[in-house]
Amino acid sequence: MSTLVPTVHERLARCGTRVFVDGLASGAEVVLSVGGTEFSHIATGGAHTFTVPSLVPGTAVKARQDAGAGFSPWSPEVVVEDAAVPPTSAPGLPDSVGTCSHCVRVDGLVPGCKVELLLGSTVVGAGTANRHGNLCVGVDFSKAKGRRGPLRARMYVCDVVGPESTTPLVADLALPKPVVGSPLYGCQRVVPLSNLRRGARVRLETDTPTDLGSICSCWTAVNVRVGPELVPGERVRARLYWLGAPCAAEGPWSDWRLVVPPDEGIKPTVLAPLIAGDQIIRVDNQIIGATLTIKIRPSESQPAEEFGPRPASEEPEIALNAPLAAGNVVSVVQTLCGVSIESDPVTVLPAPPVVLAPVIIPPLYDCGTAVQVSNVHPGALVRVYMDGIPVGLRWAGAATSIS
Repeated sequence: MSTLVPTVHERLARCGTRVFVDGLASGAEVVLSVGGTEFSHIATGGAHTFTVPSLVPGTAVKARQDAGAGFSPWSPEVVVEDAAVPPTSAPGLPDSVGTCSHCVRVDGLVPGCKVELLLGSTVVGAGTANRHGNLCVGVDFSKAKGRRGPLRARMYVCDVVGPESTTPLVADLALPKPVVGSPLYGCQRVVPLSNLRRGARVRLETDTPTDLGSICSCWTAVNVRVGPELVPGERVRARLYWLGAPCAAEGPWSDWRLVVPPDEGIKPTVLAPLIAGDQIIRVDNQIIGATLTIKIRPSESQPAEEFGPRPASEEPEIALNAPLAAGNVVSVVQTLCGVSIESDPVTVLPAPPVVLAPVIIPPLYDCGTAVQVSNVHPGALVRVYMDGIPVGLRWAGAATSIS
């Protein structure tokens, strides 16, 4: 079985200093190349965020790894995007934020930019935007000494500040009873939760001495990554809570959810279509804690070459060692707690003889946060630009019109 290349994830933007790479083999030597300058890391887990000097637009970023049998090929290159300096738009904030909140979601950001949240002149939270241009920012409103709003947000690109957005602070409602999703499988490391209060903390526990920890959620539903593997037969529950006067409170515990052995529910899905020349596939239903083996057959009648194993990830994109060819057949085997289930196979389609220009559907409105793009070829990667600056990225999947 060949070692699979790491995956360098888009988007990367001007002046960012973090590069997220996953698909790492534990113990492997991982080398990240940023415009030819190399950075090394010994993998202790399936993913790593490299800290690098300020990124320059047009720079190619790639990675490879050596798990003991020699280095893999380089991963597909990701090219650093340009970004407007100073920023021309304000961050996106929720319609309102509760006065007891411990975290706030901010979106509409330049990937890798710095973000500040303020009450008056006091910075109550700060962080760095992820590759998707959003961030769940931890906040401490007690720093503002009783000031109650409005909450302001601003971002810095290349240390230059952009315009601000604001949202009111409002009284928080009672904490609801959360719901632990199912199924929960043995050996997985993620617990799905729903019916949460945005900005509240959530604590998870089992009916054994195992501590699953706590997080602050910026969403009403979230997958919580936990440290220890879940064990079949144990039960898991969760509760929401606020910390600090005058907010200190706890909501009701969720119902217990039983952890079960893995079954057919761990079957992964290779998202179609795949097009000749693709060097990235997308795999759904990855279970954190599982491993994936990529199988590529040159044709339906030929045996498969196997790549991996690769740790499952919350990111669907998986880089391949070489571009796919028309007629190749791709499948993925997911293994969890010794149980292995293979996806349905997907046959790679020929590249289209002509790729037509996409069509942006009018009207476009000031302060809008989405653009509808039509005349898209299924399987294409679509980039949206504003005044020559990249502002959006999405894979079309099977659709011909996407937002």
